Amino acid sequence: MAQTHERLLLDEIVDFSERIAEQITSMSQPARNSRDMAHFFWRTLFPVLSAALNKNGLSANYFTLLVSVLDADHTLQRSEDDLRQLANALITELSTYQHTETPDYLLPDHGIAGLLQLLSGTVKVLMSHNIPLRLDDLPPRLLEAMLFPTEGHQSYPLVSPPSRSLV
Repeated sequence: MAQTHERLLLDEIVDFSERIAEQITSMSQPARNSRDMAHFFWRTLFPVLSAALNKNGLSANYFTLLVSVLDADHTLQRSEDDLRQLANALITELSTYQHTETPDYLLPDHGIAGLLQLLSGTVKVLMSHNIPLRLDDLPPRLLEAMLFPTEGHQSYPLVSPPSRSLV
């Protein structure tokens, strides 16, 4: 089933996947549904994350959709444990993901931007719980890895303004 979702959300015909994303976003909004459809969509969409990271040019709509569904998913937002697991999973993805931005290739990497947007959204929801974040040294690690890599670091700093602004 995940392959079907991947094909729908990461289709090479961007208009098609954009329309799918618009419909899911609309159905996820709490005002439209008495049930938490956003949680259903979150559980359906999140497993496509790895595929989206491998399809940089086609993933912008996917990440916009995923952030929108996260914002609407009240079931996930109520669970501190699930939010912490999500934050840890995103941190792991960020630490292993090799972005494509270089001084010679200034186009934004939608994968890194999407991961940073998702992590930011997750942290905001955790902050709303008024509990310690317990994210240790994440902010300085992100700054070092994404904006100011030390000599010998394997990747370039993020160079596109949209990506840099998300760090």
